[in-house]
Amino acid sequence: MKKYVLIILLIFVLFPLGVSAFSINNTKLTGPSDITTGKYFSLTFDIDFPEFDKSNKDTLGIIEIDYEIEFDDSIIYVKNFNSDDWDSLDTTYDGKHYITNTVNDNYGSANRCIGGLLYCSNYKTTINFYLLDTDKTTTEIKIKSVLVGLIKTSDINTDISEDDIVIYEGVSNKSITLNINKSDEKVFNEKEEVEQKKPSLTDKSSITQEIINKEKSSDNYLSSLTIENHNITFLRNQNEYNITVLEDENELKLDLKLSNPNATYKIIGADDLKANNYKVQIIVTAENGSTNTYEINAIKDISKEIEAIKDKVNNVPKEEKPKFKLNKNVIIVGIVVFSLIIVSCIIIGIICHKNNKKIDKELSDL
Repeated sequence: MKKYVLIILLIFVLFPLGVSAFSINNTKLTGPSDITTGKYFSLTFDIDFPEFDKSNKDTLGIIEIDYEIEFDDSIIYVKNFNSDDWDSLDTTYDGKHYITNTVNDNYGSANRCIGGLLYCSNYKTTINFYLLDTDKTTTEIKIKSVLVGLIKTSDINTDISEDDIVIYEGVSNKSITLNINKSDEKVFNEKEEVEQKKPSLTDKSSITQEIINKEKSSDNYLSSLTIENHNITFLRNQNEYNITVLEDENELKLDLKLSNPNATYKIIGADDLKANNYKVQIIVTAENGSTNTYEINAIKDISKEIEAIKDKVNNVPKEEKPKFKLNKNVIIVGIVVFSLIIVSCIIIGIICHKNNKKIDKELSDL
C-alpha cells in the first residue's frame, strides 16, 4: 500500500495546482490561545466531507490525506499525532512541512467503508507540538493546501496503479495565532534533548499528574469553625449561621481552619458587632483567586429587657377607689327619720280607719 502514498505525495509537492477541485464541506483548526516555552501544546484539525455511502462496494474511499502545514520551525517542533485511524508523518520538502496520513490497520473502526480497509467519514486528528525557547510573543500556525487520495472499495484487493487513484485538492487556509508566554524553567532547545527529556504525551497518568501539581487550587472552604462561648454545628458547604449574643456582648472570638492551607481568609465585623450591624463575615480566597463567604448573624438576647419591662409594669402604683365611711350622727339621724316615717304612717292609718267607720254608720242610719 506504500507505493501509492509516494505517488500522492509527489503530486502534492511537485504539481500542487494540477489536480481537480477539492470537494469538502468545511475545515477547522482549533487550539489554545496561549502557549509556554518549554511546554507541549496541541492543535486539532478537522475536515468535513460529503456523506459517504459506506454500504456501496463502488464507493470512493479515502486511502490518504496530505496537507501543507506552515509554522515557524525555528521555535516549534512537531512531536506526534493522536488519531485512531491514521498513521501520520511530518515530512519536509523544499523548506515546507507536509503532514501525510495513511489509513492504518484499524479495520474494526466505525469510520471505515465496506470491507473495513478504506476511510469513509470526516477526518480529525490532533497534532502535538513542543515550543522551544524564544523571545517572540506570538506565532502563527496555518493549514494550507489539502490533498485527498481515494480509490474504489472494490479495487482495494487488486493491484493499484496510478490511474486507480482519484485525487482531490482543496485549500484550507485555516490558521491560528498563539500568544507565547516565557517559562522560568529550563527549556531544551535541541531536538535530541527534547526527545530524551520530554514526557510521553500518550502517558495520560503522568500528564494528569503534571496538571494537578501545577494547577492552582480552587478550594475556598473552611474545614472547621468554632466561636468562643457559643455552640454551632459547622458544615463546610453551609455559609450562614445564627447565634444569640448577650446584650453587652460586642465581640466574637473565632477559631477556624482552612480546607487548603495555601488559601487565605479575612474576618470582618467580629471585633465590633454593633458597628457592623451584628453581622460577621469570613471571606476565604483560594489560590486561584476565587472567593467563598461565610456569614454569622449575631442576634441580641433581649430577655432581660423584656423582664425589666414586666417589672416596670408590675410596679406601677394602682389607683385606689375612695372608700365611703358612715358617720354615727348620720346613722342616728337616719334611724330617727325612719322611725318618724313609721309612726306617721301608723297615725294616718288609725285616722283613716276611724273615718271609715264613721262613714259606714251614717250610711247605715240612712
